[in-house]
Amino acid sequence: MMRRISSYLDARTGELLDFFHTRGRPTTVVVCSDHGECFGENGLYGHAFYHERVMEVPLLIFRLNAPPHAGQTP
Repeated sequence: MMRRISSYLDARTGELLDFFHTRGRPTTVVVCSDHGECFGENGLYGHAFYHERVMEVPLLIFRLNAPPHAGQTP
């Protein structure tokens, strides 16, 4: 089940990034999550406790059609 969900989200994300890329304008796309999750690692399940696996939050930043180093100062 998780593999199908991940594949579906991956395909839809690719379509979204392709859409912005074809527009040709500089675009920043930010994707994040609200919390981590444990799936049996260290004997833990869920997210109702403080542990490093739960505190890790995915953050992805895509810069499309932007010149190299755009927005950076020397």
